[in-house]
Amino acid sequence: MEDRALAETFASAVRMRILNLLSTTPKSVYDIAREVGLRPTAVRFHLEKLLRLGLIEEHEKRGVVGRPRLLYRATGKRVEMAFPQRHYIVLSEALINALLIFDSKEVEERLRRVGVEIGSGLGKSLIEKTGLKFWGPDAFKEHFIEGMLRDYGAQPEIVEDSPKSIRYRENNCPFEELAVKHPALICDVLDTTINVALCRELNPSITCKNVKCIGHGDAYCEYIVSWNAEDAYT
Repeated sequence: MEDRALAETFASAVRMRILNLLSTTPKSVYDIAREVGLRPTAVRFHLEKLLRLGLIEEHEKRGVVGRPRLLYRATGKRVEMAFPQRHYIVLSEALINALLIFDSKEVEERLRRVGVEIGSGLGKSLIEKTGLKFWGPDAFKEHFIEGMLRDYGAQPEIVEDSPKSIRYRENNCPFEELAVKHPALICDVLDTTINVALCRELNPSITCKNVKCIGHGDAYCEYIVSWNAEDAYT
């Protein structure tokens, strides 16, 4: 069993919730979706990860009439990982604590500057990688949501897609431990600034709004990215 794959699996709060649910009683995709607040397509994504690692199994439940019902249950398989823990979390926590000795407004300003630098850098790397000069909804969806975010393990899911806006979710937060401890700094300041700076680098007409947040207790992070009508497709 791949230790890195296990580390990625257990880094996801959503997959851990699903695994805990299935440890008590078998459930269908729709049962799980209802309990964790996700769409069935997102639930299937997480189930495939758990199935590949042998942590859950699927079986058919036959009724009196109709097609068999596919249910999932935990295997109870014992898991041991040799892959080292994410030491960057410890380092990041130490850096956050060091920042907290400053005035709160100064801390926020410092994190905003860092966020602008990170976001702008990510935007520039996307432009350089793709060679695109114009970033409308189609390019943003293909190269950022379905490209960069997926590569970073954010497990993105597009919820709504229109000619002028995209609503998408990130079902996994790589910095969840820090976000839960310091949501005002990590989510409200740093994450927001990174996304705004990245969008501005790609296309100054883009606006980005965070409407749900794992750090604030939601099951996923959700964003709405919008374009001015005249700038969405030119």
